Order: sequence, then C-alpha cells, then structure tokens
Amino acid sequence: MKTSFFLNRRALVPTGKSGMPRWQDLLFIFLVRHSSSATEFFHIPTSRVVELDAQVAV
Repeated sequence: MKTSFFLNRRALVPTGKSGMPRWQDLLFIFLVRHSSSATEFFHIPTSRVVELDAQVAV
C-alpha cells in the first residue's frame, strides 16, 4: 500500500485546424471520452492514483 500511481488524462477539444474532416474529429473525441480509464482497466485502487490533466486541441 505504499505505491502511488501517476496517470495522465487528456481532455480533447475540437478545432478547425486538424486537417481531418470535422466529423472524424468528433468521432475520435467521442471514442476517447467513452473508453475505460487506466484505473478501471488495470483495477488500481482509486485511493492510490494521482491523475494529471492536459487539454489537447484536435
């Protein structure tokens, strides 16, 4: 119980400068938001997790 887990989480924001059609950007953002988190996937206790957020323009 001495181990801490540092996880990265990204918040994706659509922009008009990605080079892909807008519907593909929105589909990608939808899939990322509805995927399982690393905490759930690896069954890590939430009391031992530190999450760092970053906002990424897509």
